[in-house]
Amino acid sequence: MKHHRLRILIIEDQDHKADAIHCTILKVAPDVIMDRGRSVRCGLKLVADKEFDLILLDMGLPTWPPSADSQRFNMPHPMGGREILYHMQEDKCTTPVIVISATEAIDDLKKELEGIYTDYLLDVLQYASYTDAWRNRIHELMRTKLTCNWEKKKQTEDEEEPSLQAEQE
Repeated sequence: MKHHRLRILIIEDQDHKADAIHCTILKVAPDVIMDRGRSVRCGLKLVADKEFDLILLDMGLPTWPPSADSQRFNMPHPMGGREILYHMQEDKCTTPVIVISATEAIDDLKKELEGIYTDYLLDVLQYASYTDAWRNRIHELMRTKLTCNWEKKKQTEDEEEPSLQAEQE
């Protein structure tokens, strides 16, 4: 039997926020495999190239990965995360997404996104380094919705595994 590990993608350009999200996830899933995208283009490439069990997505992202040459012209824009959600919808990607944003207008953002991305948006959370509300909600979502989906996926893989071994013999 295979050892199943959760694979999570964090798409966040700010190191301190990405580190806080990473530590939050490790408290619930210590053996998780995590990847990180720091821009819209990097996030889109990772979503297209790999299969993830969960994506944690910031809204304000630069278009391109950071480089010394592009720092002045590659500022985060508020539509960056929306662009990733749009492309996921167009590509029929149903990986669960939790949006984590520092915006003050979190209720408006949540209402907007929940009205469009109903198939895979788990929640829209307001990030604030000084509060545990967003951390607690991530823990709750990972224990309930994500664990349920992951268990179904694991069961399906376990059922398929014997037929793969039989083909190899």
